[in-house]
Amino acid sequence: MSKRRLVPLALAVLLAILMVVVKMPQFGIKNDFGFAWGNALQVAYPEYQILHRGNADVERELFSSTMAVEVDTHTNAAAKLKPRRIMRISQNIFGDVTFPGINGTTMTPYLLKFKGGTPASPGDKEAAEARAQAVPRDGRFIVLVELASPMAEGELPVRFEYGEWKRYFLSSVQPKSGKPVYWWPGWGGCTAMVIESPIQNCGARHVLDDYREWVRQFTDEDRQGLAEIGLDLQWLRIAADAGKIYGFIDTVSGRDSLLELLAMPAVRTVHVVANVPAIND
Repeated sequence: MSKRRLVPLALAVLLAILMVVVKMPQFGIKNDFGFAWGNALQVAYPEYQILHRGNADVERELFSSTMAVEVDTHTNAAAKLKPRRIMRISQNIFGDVTFPGINGTTMTPYLLKFKGGTPASPGDKEAAEARAQAVPRDGRFIVLVELASPMAEGELPVRFEYGEWKRYFLSSVQPKSGKPVYWWPGWGGCTAMVIESPIQNCGARHVLDDYREWVRQFTDEDRQGLAEIGLDLQWLRIAADAGKIYGFIDTVSGRDSLLELLAMPAVRTVHVVANVPAIND
């Protein structure tokens, strides 16, 4: 090969190296691609329970990283139905993130009309109680609870025991996705999450601490990647600073438990979004 041809080739190689060096800070989200983007998918889709093991499941190649996640509905998870769907998230060296397409569920319309953090209108509770009276007495239900005002975790009217699922909404409806900011720490409690932090015992901390740690993984360069799945970085940061809960998802057993939940003054309303089939069905 002549020297004349080598010069453009060398320049092209040099340009490629410079592009990689410039974009490298975005690649891998500072080596915690799994924790950052696995949870981003969960925050964007409260209708599902999404399991990942952080960086333990990341496959790294020269120009991209890919991770598998397990996706399940709240109903199937409560009924212990299997198998879960396997989906993959990837990011290339330029910071572009590819997410799986996920369809809505019976919960989606309630999320898009979410009014947690605001007082109930006249008649709202009465209408919800009438709907609750119509459900099976011994059934199990996935419910979406809206609170009448934003509350700190310790002020919630429902006490979740250690290890129970805490599926919280941390804002009103956000502008990008039309859904509230959501946080769930993973199957088996927050210890199921791989958190890249010296403080590993997340079960001893408030759920909001885990959410704040996740938000801190992102820089302004991640805005576009988050926006692709309907998340606004500024909105996520506001929710982290506020540290308030606007509602939550729960699995309720029996009509009486549902009515007790509706009777709580702190509860704005309760939507029954799905019936949980018996395990033997």
